[in-house]
Amino acid sequence: MKTRLTQNQIEKLILATQKAKNPKCHGKRVAISNFLGTLPAHTSFGDDYANLQMDARLYGWNAQTQSAILKGLNLSHYGK
Repeated sequence: MKTRLTQNQIEKLILATQKAKNPKCHGKRVAISNFLGTLPAHTSFGDDYANLQMDARLYGWNAQTQSAILKGLNLSHYGK
């Protein structure tokens, strides 16, 4: 069952992307926070994943941003 992520959980996902020495490799804080903080309660993992892919293409998100959001989706849907 899908659960809403806390701001603390989202912040941990963001901070995990900030460890790279090159700032261009950091995840986009606002994108991660906004995407995960506004997930609808009724959508499936597949729907959320498709939305991630569309938004990533549209906004040009880097791999670290997409990875953090995907980890957040897994945490929200599956608890891991």
